[in-house]
Amino acid sequence: MNTLIVDDDLTTLTLIKNCIKWASLGIENVFTAYNVVEAKKIVRNNEIAIVISDIEMPGQNGVEFLKWYRENNYEGKFFFLTSHENFSYASASIKYHVTDYLLKPFDVFVMEAALKKIVAEIAEEEAKKNDLNYGRWIKQNADRLWLDFLYAIFEGRIVDDWNKENLERNFSVSTDDEYVLIVSYLTDVEKDLEKMNPDLFRFVIEQLYGEVFFQSKTNKNIVCIQNNSNYFVINVCPVDIVKKFDTIFDTFDKKLHAILSLTATTCISDNVKLRFFYNKFDSIRNILTTAVSYSGTHFFEKDAVLLDTNVVQGIDINFIAENLEKKDKLKIMSYLKRFLSEHTQNRSLDSNALKSIRQELLQCVYIYFAKRNVTPTGFLTKDIEVGLTKKAGETVMDMIKWANYLIEQTFENLDQNKQSMTLEERINEYIRTHYRENIGRSEIADEFCLAPEYIAKLYKKRTGLSIKDYLNQYRIEQAKLLLENETLRISEISEMTGFDSFAYFSTIFKKYMDVSPIEYRKKLGIMS
Repeated sequence: MNTLIVDDDLTTLTLIKNCIKWASLGIENVFTAYNVVEAKKIVRNNEIAIVISDIEMPGQNGVEFLKWYRENNYEGKFFFLTSHENFSYASASIKYHVTDYLLKPFDVFVMEAALKKIVAEIAEEEAKKNDLNYGRWIKQNADRLWLDFLYAIFEGRIVDDWNKENLERNFSVSTDDEYVLIVSYLTDVEKDLEKMNPDLFRFVIEQLYGEVFFQSKTNKNIVCIQNNSNYFVINVCPVDIVKKFDTIFDTFDKKLHAILSLTATTCISDNVKLRFFYNKFDSIRNILTTAVSYSGTHFFEKDAVLLDTNVVQGIDINFIAENLEKKDKLKIMSYLKRFLSEHTQNRSLDSNALKSIRQELLQCVYIYFAKRNVTPTGFLTKDIEVGLTKKAGETVMDMIKWANYLIEQTFENLDQNKQSMTLEERINEYIRTHYRENIGRSEIADEFCLAPEYIAKLYKKRTGLSIKDYLNQYRIEQAKLLLENETLRISEISEMTGFDSFAYFSTIFKKYMDVSPIEYRKKLGIMS
């Protein structure tokens, strides 16, 4: 089998030629050309099975070469390299049958995987061409038909009439045969899908699972099903595979992390008969998508039923609110990571618990905005933000990513809002944030780099209130809320709202409320 590489960049061309293990792919000769003119000469004089071509080249480009190649009835596989995703080439790529494309700078592993896939396709096409007897082809391709049968089962397309299905496919199996299903739930696949398209991704997954679980690169027992942005991989295994699990999963983890960035959570089923495959898969799918405490691990189905389903205590909303006020993202994230880690270790987290935590965090943020009279227009409404919010209820890692993004966007939104605020609005915002502290006209003037007399006159002119009046009014409003908490002493509330003495607090409270703090509590039915 021969391959041709066409690229005007000498470095890229040399890298491809020297880094790929061509012999292991069954490719004997690798030709190179620096432009389309040279490439056409090589194609005319040699039988080329695979063409790897750059798109953007001086003179004739890759698309023009592809068009010439097809119009002259060459049937080889065509593989594009490009420095950017240029969709203007899409229609030509479809019309002239491009097999695949990769973005530069390319990943050697991804290119090798793509070439493996192409070589496998060529081999299958050759087998069909060379065998005109369809009955014989079916016999020789029983593995392919068996795999199609498994896809039909796990996609829910076979429900009844099992004997008929078996007869139609001519399988020598019984619906009472027992197997073990090893089901992996693949999440965090975004980085891997940036490097390869979904078809190539599935091929890489099938190769990896085939090598580890079946010591074979021929896939006949592995089904890969997409589930929204994630994937399920179902391996149909003989029951005696259980004896090899320790070795198998050690090898699997090493190989997986060496080539991919995704997270694989795997459940090993109890023994199950063929006719109950779909029901078993549906049950395990539910476990994998809800028992987030198992994320990134492998476990037996029989152990999963021991999951602690006690309701998870909610996050400490007061702690979150306090550190939002301080704009301390580090403390908030450290607390959340510790909270999630503890509940992951004791197996008490499920997707419902994560969704509840997500709701509590959003509640904290919207209260934080409301206290500042900020309406966060367009907050978390972009497609990517909606996606992050949705995924936060799926895995602990997604929750941490989303929470980090949420806090960042909260502070950023507030900063943007401040830039559009008038001076008096910014003064009010400062007072609402620092009212517990010993602040007055001078401290506020320093914050805004203005003279105390000037800022006081300007504020009074625009609002009709003095700065001191607004500060006292806000402190009293906060004190009224705290007075509803009968566990707090009035002297404590005085300190918590920024008053330097109990007597002064009582005087100011009566000025605004016409009653003392003690009398106010009595009206609420609370005895001090």
